Amino acid sequence: NYGLSRTKYYHVSVGLSIGLLTITPFILTAVLIQYENENALRQLKWLILSIILGSLYLSAKRMIILVTVIFIAILWTTLIVYNIPLALIADTLVFFLSTSMLILATAYYRNRIASKRQALLRSAADKQRDINQALQQEINNRQQSEKTLRQQSKQLESLHQIGLELTGEYDLDTLLQSVVTKVALLLNAKRNGFWLCQPEQKSLRLAATSNIDQPTVGTIIKYGEGLAGKIAESGQPLIVNDYLAWEGNLSTFAQTAGHAASAGVPVYTGKEIQGVLSITAQADYQFTQADIQLLTLFAAQASVAIQNAQLHDETQQYTIQLEQEIIERKQIEETLRHREREMQLFLEKLQALHEVGIELTRIDSFDALCLRAVELGRETLGFDRLGLLLYDKETNMMLGTFGTDDQGEIRDERYFRQEIDRPQILEVLN
Repeated sequence: NYGLSRTKYYHVSVGLSIGLLTITPFILTAVLIQYENENALRQLKWLILSIILGSLYLSAKRMIILVTVIFIAILWTTLIVYNIPLALIADTLVFFLSTSMLILATAYYRNRIASKRQALLRSAADKQRDINQALQQEINNRQQSEKTLRQQSKQLESLHQIGLELTGEYDLDTLLQSVVTKVALLLNAKRNGFWLCQPEQKSLRLAATSNIDQPTVGTIIKYGEGLAGKIAESGQPLIVNDYLAWEGNLSTFAQTAGHAASAGVPVYTGKEIQGVLSITAQADYQFTQADIQLLTLFAAQASVAIQNAQLHDETQQYTIQLEQEIIERKQIEETLRHREREMQLFLEKLQALHEVGIELTRIDSFDALCLRAVELGRETLGFDRLGLLLYDKETNMMLGTFGTDDQGEIRDERYFRQEIDRPQILEVLN
């Protein structure tokens, strides 16, 4: 019985123990009755041991059945089998019933207390399980939050670094190409495009793209057409989870984008839309509002970089224009100074000529006049060489007076006579 109690046959062991404790008193009673021993009926009191053992392992219902069976067995054995008068077994029956009732009551309350204890333990276990689940959920939520925070921190750090790189680029075309390339590093995107707004025509021009299978740079769409056109028209971000199935798709883009998710945000300069930044997701990825928020921050940095590039370009153009104006102004000033010097020289010559004329009017002799005219021409007017010739219209002859030689010395040239045979000279003289 002890060996069985250590195995899976535990209930068999309990049953055998109760059965042994029940049968043994009956056997002892039967033997002692055969020998007419006055203590024979007292042996039935040992049946209470089976009741005690049963109370430890059996339920209340089974205990009642056990007591009833033993009580009937006592009556059947004593009254029917051995014809013992009821008066002789009355004490035994009273002892058995009273003790059994006490044991049953004790077992009942003990089982009830045990049931309540088990219920409390189960309730405590359930509460502990709920607490553990809540704690585990809280741990999972915190881990997810920490993971999200780390990811956001990494994205913001990357965004800051990208912003620094973008603001250092001043060529607009190179900058826009850098924008669509770097946004792929920030988000799970593979096809990106930057559209510049043309407000006068209410259209958008594709200024840069990160994928060669997209339409070429320079493609123009109207406001309201496709993803970028609707964003430019509404001024709000837009997410399309399936571009090919979207009713607003453009056939030019639908084949390359396929069923992938697409999104875009407006790029503002102040309150005016400067352009649209559009992205297409990798396969099976769906854009979230967190992606849109990050893309909006990136678009704001791109807007600052674009304004810097445009301002730098305008500054460069203004500088070139200003330098050209300075060069032209210097040329004009130099021309004016040259003309001023020429005018000053002319006035000086004119004043000298006036003085020469006054002096010549005071000379009475013709030869002295001619000689003085040559002298004043060298001294006052600054000529290196000169000569004074007279034209005789009647003889068509040039007549010499005075002049200078190769060394600039004045000489008498009244001997000079020469007929004029060149029509050009005659035309001038006449």
